[in-house]
Amino acid sequence: MEVNLRTKTPQGVFEIVSIKPGEQWVSITSGISGYFAVIYWLNDETPGDCFPEPWNTGIGRYRTREEAYHEAEMIAFSEEIPLEHISGLGI
Repeated sequence: MEVNLRTKTPQGVFEIVSIKPGEQWVSITSGISGYFAVIYWLNDETPGDCFPEPWNTGIGRYRTREEAYHEAEMIAFSEEIPLEHISGLGI
């Protein structure tokens, strides 16, 4: 199983990337502490099952999605992993 992900390159170009089992990407999410960057991986450890699972989070917790997205951009660049495009951010 693969997951197709709409990503944004460091040059600002949008593209579709196929994430294969075991590979990582970065996005943002929210919780009780606010918005934050999260690194996901496509877990395939259970035979016949493949699903996205959080691997690690960024260090910041933010009031807005835009602030969390900026940290996600830095993580994607430093870790050389795809950055999921989040529509409607205005950045």
